[in-house]
Amino acid sequence: MKILINPKGFTLLEVMTALAIITLVVVPLSEMFLHSKRGAVSNWRTIQAINMAQGILETVKAKDYSRVNSTVWQDIANAPSAENWSYRLEVTNESYNLKKVTVILRYPENGKQKELSLTMLKGLR
Repeated sequence: MKILINPKGFTLLEVMTALAIITLVVVPLSEMFLHSKRGAVSNWRTIQAINMAQGILETVKAKDYSRVNSTVWQDIANAPSAENWSYRLEVTNESYNLKKVTVILRYPENGKQKELSLTMLKGLR
C-alpha cells in the first residue's frame, strides 16, 4: 500500500480531526469559565449585601438606645444598582437594657429575591 504525503498542505481528514480535538477541549473549558463567572458575580452581590447590612447596623449603633425600634420594609436609596433593595429592622428586648437588633436585607440576584440577615446586641450606656 502506497501512503500519499502531500507536501503542499494538510488533507481534509487531518483538518477535520484537528477541529474535532480542539472542539472537545474548548467547549468544556468555556463552560467552566461561564460557571466561574456566574459564581463570581453571585459572590460579589453577596458581599455588597453584607456591606449594606453592616452599614445599616452601624447607623443603628449610633442611635440613642430608646430610638432603636423595629421598622417596616424600607427601600435603600443608595443601593449598589438600580434594582430594588430593601431592609427592615427587628428589635427584641433580650433583658434589662439590652436589645437584639436584626437587619433583614432583600436584594435581587439572577432574577430572584435573596435575603440576608445580620444581628447585633445594643445596650444602654
